[in-house]
Amino acid sequence: MQEPSRVLLLAEKRVVSGALRRLFTADIAQAFYNGIYDDTNTPQFTESDDDDSDVPRASEFALLMPQPVLLWRFQIDGLQTTHYTKLPFPNFTIRLVQIDGKDICRPLDAFGRVETIKDIRVRVTVHNKWADVTSEILRRGPVTKVLEDGEVMIRDWVFHDTSHKNGGFFNIRISAIDFRDQIQDWCSENLSILSDKILFKKTRDLSRAAQAAADTE
Repeated sequence: MQEPSRVLLLAEKRVVSGALRRLFTADIAQAFYNGIYDDTNTPQFTESDDDDSDVPRASEFALLMPQPVLLWRFQIDGLQTTHYTKLPFPNFTIRLVQIDGKDICRPLDAFGRVETIKDIRVRVTVHNKWADVTSEILRRGPVTKVLEDGEVMIRDWVFHDTSHKNGGFFNIRISAIDFRDQIQDWCSENLSILSDKILFKKTRDLSRAAQAAADTE
């Protein structure tokens, strides 16, 4: 297997030779190429357009393109990892922070006011062990929210099935629609969603126990 640096150099040479072939005549292209790369393995440029051996491949362009740099990530506040079906899921907040977890530094405008963060659309989905089940579990369409000044609250969720029937757990996943290459995706730890019947049974048993204790006094 070739070393990454050698692969990158070969890819670069193919891109350069392909560009020179299309911009100049064969003699001028060859002269430019020899001036850039001082080696013996130089292509022989011809006036023929039939030879596409130096046409850069998509994978080689990918090697030369700058890779995206993640600048921000999501921080989730107030997410409850255990709850019950058919009951309102507790609200939680999505905040945008720097990739190291620190608050985003925001400059002051000309009037000395803190500048707000641009609105950013995010997609929030629920997954079971195997797939995206947002529509089936929440009984609503895809959840797209807008972070206003870097923050949004998720409210009015109701889970309509247990995690036990969905591979044992759910995950909430968040991905950016805007600034996709700069914001890191987020996935929650496993959520346990129990049947509401369990809660009702616990509540009933506690009520009966309290009543029995009161009767003995």
